[in-house]
Amino acid sequence: MRGWVITFVVLCVSVISARTQCRVLRALDLPSVQPSRAPSIDRIRAAALMASGAASTRDAWVLRGKATMHGAVQPFEMMFDCRYRFRWSVTGAVPMTYLYDGVSCWTDGPARRPHRIVLHDRDVQRLLVWVLTGSWAKRNAPVSVLSAEESPVNVTVVLRPGDGIVAATLVLDRATSLPASLRYWSAEGSDIWSFADYKQFGGRTLPTRIRHTVGGQDNVIEIISAAKSPAHGCRRDGLR
Repeated sequence: MRGWVITFVVLCVSVISARTQCRVLRALDLPSVQPSRAPSIDRIRAAALMASGAASTRDAWVLRGKATMHGAVQPFEMMFDCRYRFRWSVTGAVPMTYLYDGVSCWTDGPARRPHRIVLHDRDVQRLLVWVLTGSWAKRNAPVSVLSAEESPVNVTVVLRPGDGIVAATLVLDRATSLPASLRYWSAEGSDIWSFADYKQFGGRTLPTRIRHTVGGQDNVIEIISAAKSPAHGCRRDGLR
């Protein structure tokens, strides 16, 4: 009998203690702990697409500006269309061109010998342009989103071309849903493209300052103008 009484008293004390603790927590107005949920990739892509304005037009576009590469300041031009094709080039003392025609990726340089690029080089060129233009966020984009994480400041997304091998880390500004940086590994170490000074051009929001950091060297592209273009310039013969 005595043992039963002791057990009963212990149970009563436990109940009273639990109720008292609940009252204290309510009085302190402490937030309840909710289980963390993975961010919605569809929501992230939709926000990024709206921010870039990439869905607002089906026209081809041409960007012009200047590039400081290998110590030389040279004219820069990029053309892209709604079919994920593009051509960007730097002309001058150290010329360079990259082109994607929807199937193959090509490059040309100071040697003036256009040739096809594959695997890593093909993937990173496509990811760079698709991120810069906002095309990566389209629902039918040829890009796989491998993972996504959110913080109070940034949204981090891991991307890979749908037919590619390179996984790159895209960081979006949480407040604007616009790209802040794109990072991937290369033979020279960590390759980082940073995007800043966004401006609106006819419904599109594009970075006007693009910095490429690799192997201890910085190259900078400054966009001065952006406008719709009647010609997409995404043909192989555009390399000539």
